Amino acid sequence: MNYNIISRFPRLFFFFAIFFIFLSSPARPEIVDEVVAVVNDEIITRSDLLRAAKFQFLNPDPSRYREVLERLIDQKLIDQATQGMDIKISEKDVDAMIADFKRTNQITDAQLTEILQQQGITWEEYREQVRIGLRRNHAIAQNIRSEISISDKEITEYYQQHPEEFFEPAQVKLERLFFPLPEEKNLKDNKVITIQQKAEEALRRVRSGENFQKIAQELTTPGEKISWDVGVFKKGELFGTLDQAAFTLPPGEISQIIPVGNKGYCIIRVVERTPEKTKKFEEVREIIGNYLYQQKMAIRLQEWIEKLRQNAYIEIKFY
Repeated sequence: MNYNIISRFPRLFFFFAIFFIFLSSPARPEIVDEVVAVVNDEIITRSDLLRAAKFQFLNPDPSRYREVLERLIDQKLIDQATQGMDIKISEKDVDAMIADFKRTNQITDAQLTEILQQQGITWEEYREQVRIGLRRNHAIAQNIRSEISISDKEITEYYQQHPEEFFEPAQVKLERLFFPLPEEKNLKDNKVITIQQKAEEALRRVRSGENFQKIAQELTTPGEKISWDVGVFKKGELFGTLDQAAFTLPPGEISQIIPVGNKGYCIIRVVERTPEKTKKFEEVREIIGNYLYQQKMAIRLQEWIEKLRQNAYIEIKFY
């Protein structure tokens, strides 16, 4: 599905909900540290800056430090502007945010723990920073949400002007047997014949009703692995002759032996096929509305931060 706004929308949400979390620094014993910026009556130290840079870039280039510092300043300004707001964040909220972060970044608990250990941050400190980030996110939304509205006209116009984003190409679910040819420069004819014979035997057996997976297991020998899988493919994703067969065979039908270039041979069974279509407006109306809302939120947030900067005392001591 060429559903671009679905892939873009989480990134905007990620900005509001997560971005500022990792620019926070956990509480540490007070030590003598170089001040790199003053924001009204609060300071940002070099260790704050280095920790934030390492969180954001893992192996940060010093040329990016100024960029990180500017974001730390924005964070300070937002916290100062919203410190009197009564916002409660529950443990369930924190759990859900951490789960969403892991899912978005495709990392496990173990990988997240390793990242935190590299930064010298305990799990408890991390959870507290997530809580702070969530509070900041809610505070931002409360400050600028009332100024944002999305009209039916805007949603309709977006749908009409971006038809490619709601188009779903035809797709097919296949069960496959693949008989690979060895990757040898001088492949001998007898090896090719042996593999062809295995494919012919497999075709006879699947057409008599035998199980694809069982056949793959029984015909596999040391050095000649016959693979079996079930997958869903969009039109155009498969090798030419394979793609043609997949989108012409009726569901339930089994193909002939299909050569796959110089890679080997394939037998497929079409499990089901879905024709191409364009999502109807009502199916995507809410998604479009959310996407446009987040776009406006991002713009309004930047405007709000600029206003906070104009009314603040900011001294940067880092060059």
